[in-house]
Amino acid sequence: MKSRSQPRIHRAREALQNPYAFIDDDSMACCDEHDSICSEATSSPARKTRQLLQDPYAGLNGHGTFEWEQTNTHTQYQSLNLDEVLRDELIPGTNHNASQIEDFVISFQRKLWTKRGEIFGERRVDPLALLDPELILTRMGYSLELDEGLGQYSEGGEMFEVAGLLDRENRRVKLSRQYSPEIRNFTGAHELGHVLLHEGTGLHRDRPLDNKSVNGQRDYRERQADLFATYFLMPTKQVRREFYKRFLAAPFVASVDALSALGRADREAFSNAASSEDRAKVFAAAQSYNGSYFESLSSVFKVSRKAMTFRLMELSLVP
Repeated sequence: MKSRSQPRIHRAREALQNPYAFIDDDSMACCDEHDSICSEATSSPARKTRQLLQDPYAGLNGHGTFEWEQTNTHTQYQSLNLDEVLRDELIPGTNHNASQIEDFVISFQRKLWTKRGEIFGERRVDPLALLDPELILTRMGYSLELDEGLGQYSEGGEMFEVAGLLDRENRRVKLSRQYSPEIRNFTGAHELGHVLLHEGTGLHRDRPLDNKSVNGQRDYRERQADLFATYFLMPTKQVRREFYKRFLAAPFVASVDALSALGRADREAFSNAASSEDRAKVFAAAQSYNGSYFESLSSVFKVSRKAMTFRLMELSLVP
């Protein structure tokens, strides 16, 4: 019978890339007395840093315990001047339509893919790993900080809690902890859009963003940054591919057989849906189909259910 500590030992060995970690003198695995080491060995910062540095011993000090500086792990590499490289590809003028913005994002992500060895330290990378605004901003030389609050700001006569702040002059982006990780991710991509699409210096404050969450007339630069964030985080090709992998069709065809393959709760929600938005919402959060279980689309792309819902509608993937 397996000890309760064995799963922790296994995870720690994987993180350390050492199959003999936590073996005592009697050749017995002993993790209980090293719980703190097991915990830190499998922690997200530890694992991410080792993967980025390609060093299975990163963070270990001379006493066999861990020391992690409170710095962003992405800043371990020399920054890439991607904003300067792309400056000559910016579309002239200010009236960029959605198609032009998407073409620009595709070009940008292709450049990221060619530089994946410099970004990650290796070339065998999941393409979805590049859909990380924090990673790209820091690799472009920007510091990214999480703040407990960024204050309030007025826009169009409405007060709102600031979600993001871009300080281009000091190459710094701040995101507020007041919002969910998904909102922060979209806001970070929005700030990346400002960095790449727009000139200017000084501080720039943004309201909470979530794809179609803001109604009314907005400054063209804000609309462009919104579009950039949508296309950067949820690229057409990747969304279609992940949708097909889950639901065996893209777009989904609501036949009797196809609907019967949905889980019971999802099938009922789809049948009772009053609009295309309600139907798309089912697929944005679904975690099973045809007997297979998987990570939801919104989770895979690290966006909110609402953001993925609107993206599925834009791509006409759901009837």
